[in-house]
Amino acid sequence: MQTALIAERASFGKRPTSFLATRHAAFERGRDRWASLGLSYEQFAAHLDRLGWTQALPHDIAAFYLCAACCMGLPRACRELDRAYFPGLMVSLSMRYQRPDFIEDVLQLTRERLLVKPSLRIATYRGTGCLQSWLRVIAQRLALDLHRSENGQKRRAVAEWQQSRAFHRDAELPADLDCETLGTVWIGSLEGALFEALAKLHARDRRLLDLYYVHGVQAEDIAACLGVDRSTVYRRLQEVQRRVESSVRRALRSRTARLTPEEFRALVLARCVRVGLGHSILDAVRS
Repeated sequence: MQTALIAERASFGKRPTSFLATRHAAFERGRDRWASLGLSYEQFAAHLDRLGWTQALPHDIAAFYLCAACCMGLPRACRELDRAYFPGLMVSLSMRYQRPDFIEDVLQLTRERLLVKPSLRIATYRGTGCLQSWLRVIAQRLALDLHRSENGQKRRAVAEWQQSRAFHRDAELPADLDCETLGTVWIGSLEGALFEALAKLHARDRRLLDLYYVHGVQAEDIAACLGVDRSTVYRRLQEVQRRVESSVRRALRSRTARLTPEEFRALVLARCVRVGLGHSILDAVRS
């Protein structure tokens, strides 16, 4: 520690030795609270400087230390943040929202807002107030935004889906329809089948597909956010894909009996972007 003090004072000559010693003591307090995170003093000091703590120290050193470790992308730190603070967020959200799947979606959105680049909101916590309260404000705002968005999107999606199902339920296809016309006539059935398949999924599985295929979040970032290995994310993606593919196949089996493979492939390829799940989720349906 004495060697580190000498090196740091050489880099920041205007800082008194007493202040640097206080910084090191604060680091030790944080490490005592979160002994297994693996945050180095250099990382801790850089995070202090980044947030403007050049002449003083945060009030809540332990929470600041944990958030600094999360900013460094240390997997154990993300897991500890989840273990220590997210049960309280769940209780807070449960007092206002009754649906468990909605609450889980909000908690997942909170993890993403805090821990996934480019937002990385956890990097803005300065340690001046209670971390639990700071997190609660973020989660409640996300819940309100999601509630408003979900209500509007759900009403539109259900109306469009029901309308397309009613229109296409008994549609007969002339033998000479081209692929563009086929896409127009049958897209209601395809979107309806996908809507049903996704509705059957657990909320976290729908969110996983949305992150990876729609928003393009890399598996490494999802893994860091969830505190799991990248291979676990890939396995979960493959499992969810298989369930969706199987459900879509069953729903469309009778409706696609009259189409050649080439016609059905053209149909799906023409509309897969509108469906919004990415090509690979539909590979089995296209073949």
